[in-house]
Amino acid sequence: MATPLFSVIIPCWNAEKTIVETLKSVLDQTFGDWEAIVVDDGSTDNTADVVAGFAACDPRISFCTIANGGPSLARNFGAMELARGTYLAFLDADDLWASDKLEVTAARLRENEAAQAFYGRVAFFADTPADASTHSHVRKEPLLLKHVLAENPFCTTSNLVVERKAFLATGGFDDGIVYGEDLEWLVRFVAMSGVIEGIDQTLVYYRNTPGSLSSNIEAMATAWMARYETVRKMGLEVTERDIRSAKARHFRYLARQALRSDAPRFTAMKFALRGVLASPASFFDTPRHGALVLAAACALADIPQSAWRPAIFQ
Repeated sequence: MATPLFSVIIPCWNAEKTIVETLKSVLDQTFGDWEAIVVDDGSTDNTADVVAGFAACDPRISFCTIANGGPSLARNFGAMELARGTYLAFLDADDLWASDKLEVTAARLRENEAAQAFYGRVAFFADTPADASTHSHVRKEPLLLKHVLAENPFCTTSNLVVERKAFLATGGFDDGIVYGEDLEWLVRFVAMSGVIEGIDQTLVYYRNTPGSLSSNIEAMATAWMARYETVRKMGLEVTERDIRSAKARHFRYLARQALRSDAPRFTAMKFALRGVLASPASFFDTPRHGALVLAAACALADIPQSAWRPAIFQ
C-alpha cells in the first residue's frame, strides 16, 4: 500500500452532532493523497456508527476506539501508532477545513523543504463558516521561542500540519496536560530547532462552542505555566525580561479571547490589566491593538461591539 502524503488525525468524543461536517470537509479536499484516522475516545453516543458509515464508503478513512483518556492520548495514538503518512494533519471533530487546505500545504512544503510544520489563518464561526467574522493572523517570520511562549499562533490543533518523523522526535503531546497541551508541545518543537512556517490564507474554520476547552479562559491562563515549566526543565535560555514580555502578550491574547467569546467583561478587564502590569511595552507593542483591547476590556470607551470587535480581531 502506497504511503500517503498526509495522515489526517481526528480525535473525537461524543461528536455525532459535528463529525459529519468535519469528515465532509476532509472528503471535499482538492488534494486527494491522504488517509484519515478517526480515534474515538470512548464515546457513549452514536459517533462510532456515523464514522463507520463514512469508512464503508471511502477506504481512506479508518476508525478505532480507545479507552477514554483525553484528546492528547487519542491524537498520540493515531499519530504514533497508526499513521503512515509523511505528514500529520490534525483535525478536531468539531472544526472544518477549507477545501484547499491540503493542496495549499502540499505546495508550500515543496517550496520550503526546510520547514517541518505549517499553520494558516483560522476563521471563527458559531453556526456556519459563512458567518465567520473574525480571523487569526500568521507571522511572516518563522516562530521563535519568545513567540510561542506569548501567543497561540495555531489557535487550534486543527491548524497544525507537521512532518511525522519530527513529531515522533518530540515524543508527542503530553497527555498529562488537559489545557494547552498543543502549545506545550510547540515549545518543545521550537526548542528542538523545529521550523514552522505560516501560510497567510484561511485554511481552518473553528467552531466556537460554549463550554468547550478553549472557551475556558481561566484554564488557558493556567496552561501557560505548563509552557513555562517546560522551558525551565529544558534549561532554555530565556531572560526575565522575555518572561515578562511573554506574560504581557499572553494576557493580551486572553483578554481578546474573553472579548471574542463574550465572557464576563470582568474577565477581559482582569487579563488586560495583568498584561499591562507585566510589561506595558510588550502589551502595546502594536499600539492600536493594545489600546483597543484595553479600552474594550475595561469599558473605557462607549462604543458598541460592532465597532470595536472588527478592529481588534481582523
